[in-house]
Amino acid sequence: MLDAVIYQPITALGDCSLKISLPLLQLMGLRTAPLANSVMTSSGAYPGLAANSSCGLLKDLARQLQKLQIEPRSLLTGYTRDLALYEEIQQFKQQFPACLVCVDPVLGDNGKMYGSLPAQALAAAVKLLNIADFVTPNATETQLLLGEKVGDWRTAAQKLQQLGAKNVLLKDWPAATDVGAGAGAGTEKNQSSGCNYFLSATGEQYTSTFARYGIGEVTAYSGTGDCFAALFWGTYLRTGDYRRAMEQAGKLTGLAVRVSNDFWRKQAAAGQTAGPYSLLWQHCLPVLAQELAGEGGDFQWMNLSAKR
Repeated sequence: MLDAVIYQPITALGDCSLKISLPLLQLMGLRTAPLANSVMTSSGAYPGLAANSSCGLLKDLARQLQKLQIEPRSLLTGYTRDLALYEEIQQFKQQFPACLVCVDPVLGDNGKMYGSLPAQALAAAVKLLNIADFVTPNATETQLLLGEKVGDWRTAAQKLQQLGAKNVLLKDWPAATDVGAGAGAGTEKNQSSGCNYFLSATGEQYTSTFARYGIGEVTAYSGTGDCFAALFWGTYLRTGDYRRAMEQAGKLTGLAVRVSNDFWRKQAAAGQTAGPYSLLWQHCLPVLAQELAGEGGDFQWMNLSAKR
């Protein structure tokens, strides 16, 4: 059994997408099949981004998996530029109906859609909700997907389910229930704490709260959402417990932000110019690896290799 096909970009500059998701799922002992949906010179945090999409590769992988009689347990998506790539994701689900699809709709942040995406990507992302067993938008992406101002989180999650998503995880939302006037998409990062909300296909609800580190500074780096989604999905695949997965993802993503904050703060104190801001994966990954190795339960086996 193949635990996860990861279908995300690979970037030369900036730590995000596949550079983050692949090592995290591997640290959790999951068998992965990473496939770059595009090769990019940088993340969107850098000016002058150039990219080539890998159209057709997911089709080729599906064909090969079928010949080898390998059943993919899940598919984790992320930033997707080319419209043809969205169609390939739809076809992959048709070929492997039992495959769980976790859609991380990387569309925007801070109240705006990413300028590096074509306008048609939004409609394609909405269509993708029809096959989403899980969807993990932030507040901005929720508003974009719904095409309207977002009310309370329960209503937003229910509307995403009406568009086809089964289980909805709203990540990095304001702590207040109502994110309408004065607390909508784009202002949530000004608050000292945030929330992640979950609405299951059966109507179960769960909320986890997290502290924002470095208020008044940078509190959300490029790659933060990718880190959260990968931690959530990996933990869910290991445990089948969305509550534990949410807590784990919130805790360790917050730790990655703190590690990056400490570095950037030292850079500023030394008078060195910082930016573009992103998670500093070379510093974050060793810390997260230690945290995962110290976990009990389903992650306890990691201590055996760590002590050798």
